[in-house]
Amino acid sequence: MRKERRLTRIVGWLLVSFVGSLLLAGADLAPEWITRIASSYSDSLTSMLVDSGGQVYIVGFTGPSNSPSIRAAAINPDGTVRWSRVLGSGQAGGAALGADGALYIAGSAPGQGGYSELILLKCNASTGALLQTFRYSRGAGIATGAGSVAVDAQGNLYIMGGTVGDGGDVMLLKLDASLQLQWVRTWDGPASVPYSQDGGVQMLLDPAGNPVLLIRAVMADNQPDYMVVKYSPSGAILWQRNWGTGAGDTPTKMVMDASGDLYVTGYATRTTLVYGTIKLRGSDGQLLWEQIDSQASRDIGRSLALDAQGNVYITGSVDPEGNVSNFNDNFYTVKRGGATGTPRLWSHLYGQNCVGCYDVPADIAVDSAGHVLVVGRTSSPPYVNDAILFVLNAQTGQEQDRGVVDSGSAIWGVEPGILRLDSRENIYVGAVFRNLNTEVRELTVIKYRSLTRPQGDVNGDGCVDDADLLAVLFAFGQSGSGLPEDVNGDGVVDDADLLIVLFNFGNGC
Repeated sequence: MRKERRLTRIVGWLLVSFVGSLLLAGADLAPEWITRIASSYSDSLTSMLVDSGGQVYIVGFTGPSNSPSIRAAAINPDGTVRWSRVLGSGQAGGAALGADGALYIAGSAPGQGGYSELILLKCNASTGALLQTFRYSRGAGIATGAGSVAVDAQGNLYIMGGTVGDGGDVMLLKLDASLQLQWVRTWDGPASVPYSQDGGVQMLLDPAGNPVLLIRAVMADNQPDYMVVKYSPSGAILWQRNWGTGAGDTPTKMVMDASGDLYVTGYATRTTLVYGTIKLRGSDGQLLWEQIDSQASRDIGRSLALDAQGNVYITGSVDPEGNVSNFNDNFYTVKRGGATGTPRLWSHLYGQNCVGCYDVPADIAVDSAGHVLVVGRTSSPPYVNDAILFVLNAQTGQEQDRGVVDSGSAIWGVEPGILRLDSRENIYVGAVFRNLNTEVRELTVIKYRSLTRPQGDVNGDGCVDDADLLAVLFAFGQSGSGLPEDVNGDGVVDDADLLIVLFNFGNGC
């Protein structure tokens, strides 16, 4: 009888521990790790890449504002810094990974007479070592620079940048795999001087390897429009399509579906600013649909994403009062059907209405399980200058979970800017930690475990097996934040984590 009572108590304790672990597992998301690249300067993050193995590359610039330098770092899947380098004078724009194991960084650097030149750096992605440099200038007294770079299947590189003509113009360069210049094209809108200020926003390659440019183009009425231009590999314009209201419209983000059709969002001018989202047919640029979303005042579409079914998710900021001076903005996310843009299936609003309640999203993604991920900054109580990641249900738009990263100090804020998923759908947020007193900013990566991974899959290989069990056993008793073996996220590797692995053993295998 005594043994039976003891066994009953043990079983009961195990059940309580397991139920408790489930409750904790449903709590707010906790990062697996946060990695900051220390700096004494106001560093800027311009690009973040994640390869198929979960290696993260962050690119930006550092140094004094009057003499910046290009900075890049690689972070291992466990959050340790693989390498961090300052790669010479200049400012980084975009970055891309090549099949040859290279990291390409496009930007600008000081040139003749103090005017900037376009620069492309080829680095060894494993070590960060600089392998080759390409520079381009249009001549003395003419500034040039790069904002995006992409690599096609043959290793050719396309660089989108800017230069000066009758105002700001957009450039597209093609280099071969050995960084030899093949051609240069300049795109100039129809506006007259001094209104001709065209700027490249984004570049993608379509399934056939054709570069597609998103441009803020100033039209003949001297008002900006969305402009999408598709080039052939030989540099010929295949088609171009503008969209706007004639009152001032600015594109912010473009995504492409598997068939090459394009979706663009940004902000359009009606009586106030509204989200303006369009879909273009990839083959000829034909406008397939256009939709306007408005919730308050100064509604600015900032990013968009597609799910596997072709639905469109658009996020941005809205001003509930229309008062710029009180720093009060809200997150506003909507879902629309991708085929026609209608109907609007749901909307999600976050943020309080008060002075200083500055809540602004930066990016959005959707995983294969239908989790809509929205990341941005929040200052609505109880949060102050924190990073927030929402997990929304793709069917309803209801919040399922959230993760908040607090700097841990009143003088530091966290400002996220980029959201990426790796091949296992682990979640990465590129951000800067900002010192509000000194304006020091540190490049930062925040990693959350995949929401599609089986619970108990410690090593992230998609299968709960002996390796996960051994990992928990070897880490047993350790405490701290972000430990992968701390399955329930309560800060310590203990019996509850072991039970979760045992209970889910074999899942996903």
